[in-house]
Amino acid sequence: MTDYPGTRGGWRRRQVQAKWQNLIAIFITVILLFAVFNGLLRGFSQDLSFEKSSWVRGSSLVMAVNSSPGSLVIYQDDQKNLALLTFDEEDYFATLGGEIPIAKLGKVFEKNDKTLAGKVSGALHLPVGHLVLFKERPSANLENFEDYFKNFASLLTPFGILFDYPGDSVAYTNLTRVDLFRLWWGLKSYRVENLIFKDLGDLGGETILENGQKVEAVDEQLIARAVSIYLESERLSSERFSVFIKNSSGIVGVGQLASDLISISGAHVVKIETDSAVSATSHILAGDTGSFTANYLAKLVGYDIKAADDQPDDQINVIIGRDFVEKYLF
Repeated sequence: MTDYPGTRGGWRRRQVQAKWQNLIAIFITVILLFAVFNGLLRGFSQDLSFEKSSWVRGSSLVMAVNSSPGSLVIYQDDQKNLALLTFDEEDYFATLGGEIPIAKLGKVFEKNDKTLAGKVSGALHLPVGHLVLFKERPSANLENFEDYFKNFASLLTPFGILFDYPGDSVAYTNLTRVDLFRLWWGLKSYRVENLIFKDLGDLGGETILENGQKVEAVDEQLIARAVSIYLESERLSSERFSVFIKNSSGIVGVGQLASDLISISGAHVVKIETDSAVSATSHILAGDTGSFTANYLAKLVGYDIKAADDQPDDQINVIIGRDFVEKYLF
């Protein structure tokens, strides 16, 4: 077998570098934790709070970004992948019961408010739980992605998370300090050449408007195939809970939207029903309220888990109400 000393030496240097990065990261973490627990940070910030994370450990962190064009940033916790996915803002999508039957995707990404993640979820049929709103829309390209990554992967980032959250360029994010620290910890040894950049703008299909005009439209199935590899959760797939969805929103198609959001990460949806009665609120009924699947679904749709003693432990019922419509439909 041919031996390549240069290649072997480079690999060893990267291994040594990674070990030193881990040691320094641990050292920084210990110092910051010591400072927090001893109250040394109170003098620097009166608003230094550590909100609970809505990112379920073992699942992907999916962030909608008001970039140009609109994009998703996905960190896959299982595989340690970091991907930037961009979309064609000129593509149309079905609004499911909106005042207009279809709208341009760009209208969604232009929203500069806290509803962005939910509206992008509804438009693309992807589970987007988090968002980052910049004060000025940045260009979504590989060069900028690499620059943002290099800055975030810096060993100084934990101090920025504590003292400069969420940053001068960010108008709003629902990522907590805990989320950002977890993301930084997962990426501290990640290499810039491993970043994934994909333009999904060419995955649209043709549709015809009411006036007979042919336009490009979002193809949810093609997008799901392209994105699912970054959303799959080994824990969801291994638990194999049976998920039943009841559409009590009063709008046709919402049950399928909920199924798409739930199943793409590996949850097993076995049935979708439509309820004649309309419910104002959504909730989850689970025989085992402590399961990973139940807690993942609760945080995904943002609703409480209620114990259901009369159903099997491996069964979860998701009841979709009007609040789901307000959150996800454009």
